[in-house]
Amino acid sequence: MFPARLSIAQKVIILVGTVLFFEVGFILVLGALFQEAESRLQEEVRAREVVSHVNSLNSQINRLLTAIVAPVAVKDVVSELVKFEKSVRRDLDALKALTRGNERDEKEIDELCRNCYAGLDLIRSLKITAETEQVNWSGREFKLLQFNDDVAQQMNSIVEKYREIQKFKEESAREAREMVYYWLVAVVLANVVLAGLATTIFILGISRRLKIVKDNAVLLAANQELNPPIGGYDDISELDRLFHETAAALKESIHKERALVENARDVICTISAELKFASVSPASETVFGYEPEELTEVRISEVIPSESLEHMVSGLELSRQYDDGEPFESTFLKKDGDLIYILWSVQWSEHDQSYFCVAHDISDRREAELLIKQSEERIRSIFNNVPVSIVSASKYGAVDYVNKTFLERFDYERDAAQNLKLEQIFAAREGGDSPPQWSHLVFGPQSAAKVYQLLANTNSGAAFPAEVVVNRYESTEGERLLIAVEDIAERIELEERKQQFVSMVSHDLRTPLTSIRGFLTLLKEGCLDLEGETGVRRVGQAERTVERLIVLVNDLLDIEKIESGRMELDLIACDPVLLSREAIATLKSLAEEKNVEIELVLRDDFKALALADEERVIQVLINLLSNAVKFSPEGSSVILQLLDGLKEIEFRVIDRGRGVPEDKREIIFDRFRQVESSDGRRGKGTGLGLPICKTIVEAHGGSIGVGGNEVEGATFWFTIPKVD
Repeated sequence: MFPARLSIAQKVIILVGTVLFFEVGFILVLGALFQEAESRLQEEVRAREVVSHVNSLNSQINRLLTAIVAPVAVKDVVSELVKFEKSVRRDLDALKALTRGNERDEKEIDELCRNCYAGLDLIRSLKITAETEQVNWSGREFKLLQFNDDVAQQMNSIVEKYREIQKFKEESAREAREMVYYWLVAVVLANVVLAGLATTIFILGISRRLKIVKDNAVLLAANQELNPPIGGYDDISELDRLFHETAAALKESIHKERALVENARDVICTISAELKFASVSPASETVFGYEPEELTEVRISEVIPSESLEHMVSGLELSRQYDDGEPFESTFLKKDGDLIYILWSVQWSEHDQSYFCVAHDISDRREAELLIKQSEERIRSIFNNVPVSIVSASKYGAVDYVNKTFLERFDYERDAAQNLKLEQIFAAREGGDSPPQWSHLVFGPQSAAKVYQLLANTNSGAAFPAEVVVNRYESTEGERLLIAVEDIAERIELEERKQQFVSMVSHDLRTPLTSIRGFLTLLKEGCLDLEGETGVRRVGQAERTVERLIVLVNDLLDIEKIESGRMELDLIACDPVLLSREAIATLKSLAEEKNVEIELVLRDDFKALALADEERVIQVLINLLSNAVKFSPEGSSVILQLLDGLKEIEFRVIDRGRGVPEDKREIIFDRFRQVESSDGRRGKGTGLGLPICKTIVEAHGGSIGVGGNEVEGATFWFTIPKVD
């Protein structure tokens, strides 16, 4: 029917074009018929309107003439005349518009208009006035009747003519509508016939060949040989050729896939919707220890331990809901009882209602990950608990990690700390270094790290001296800085104390010993008369020097005992009044030498007893009283006051000396610390007495402090627990 080289699209275009050609012809004919029917209908409507306006005009004339000759009020006739004129003019204008373009009809209407206007002039000549209420006929009755007859005859002629036209046009319009209907039925029947014919031609032309292609699809699904190729050059022939090529490629792909599955190291399997193994690749023998046939139709719950089963089922469900489900892990019980870790990659097939799975043994990887994790946790634990603050930062100074020690020492939350800049943490320290330009740090080949002594700022606003060790390391993010921060406040303090101790030893030991050696040298050479005034004075000086050395040695021994924890207290119930008096008696000679009076002040009803080591309390009192005497001006007094508290007894030593400045009241209880550094050089103490007092008092469970001011002197106080 069609040339063999035509494509399906070309055949369809030919068939559709043929049908469209006939349909366009039918539409043109129908359009002409519709136009003719519309024209006849318009002429019929025009004739009807002409008749309507003529009848209206005739009715208006009759009504006016009746009003004129009838015995009615003249004022009603005048009103009717006005209405008549308007109506007549409106109807005449409408008739002119309807007959425009028809010369014969226009003449008839023009003549009618002239007669009507003449009649109007005649009626006006009657001079009907409402004022006189009379009609001036003046012999015009005959003319008025003649006007009525002429106009009526003319209008009847026009009406008769147009009624004939109306009737004829109605019949013509009906015939035109019938013709349109017949043609419309014919067009529909012709379209049906043409469509059926085109469909038949199309089906006969390609259905047989399409059936061959369809049969090939069934044969391909059944894995059978295909029908021979269809000859020709059209689309179906091309489709059949491509189908044969696809079948050959699919067969080759299946062969390769089977070889891949059979030789894959991972287990490739399918699991049914009932969670049973439907098929298993040969790799199961190596990975699971099972032959493929042993796992077929086995439920996964028989080989997946209970602790992993829920996770396994959940992973399968997720892969069923989402096409791009994530791989998941589970344990698997091998045939020999060993437990291995499996990474499952799953794809759900809606057509087969099965899960296509690839099972990869990750036991070795999990073991390595566990070892790495343990190592990381161990390193992290060491890193966080090392007693040094560790900071990791970019080479531009942006902090990205800190350890636990840093957070505790610098009083930061981790999130806040990891948003810091190194410039916010470190500042220049007096006597130390200035912070480096972090981005400009250059590490030489022989330099393992750079060390700075800086001032470290905490979140609370406090600052402490720190030794900052900066090193660099390479990471996945590039070169970074690793910074170790050590608080060296104690080290600096220890250095200061060591220097103070050396100075003290140099002055308080070497100077007295030198003096004693000189005294002994004079004795040895016989240059000193012990009986004379000078000899007695020199002997007294030597004796006081030895006593001072003994006090210094005792203080050093006490400090050593305290630090080693070998100081023991003999706590008994004792009378603080007696202890105070004994301490005062011990210092009597010193007070007399300084011309200072020591007074004991207490209430008359004071009867409290202290739970204390008598010797140690006396030692504290002697130390505080001796300091008060040393720093009091001559002629003044030192007051020792006892106060009975609720649970403790308070001792107060009040002097009129120079007092203790506010900023020195804490540090004077530290070793080798004095109000003024020159006090030790002037022989007013070693800087060990107050630390010893503090240790003894705190060992009793009490407290010690200093008050007063630089004008009125100092008030040293301490408390000792009472006996219940």
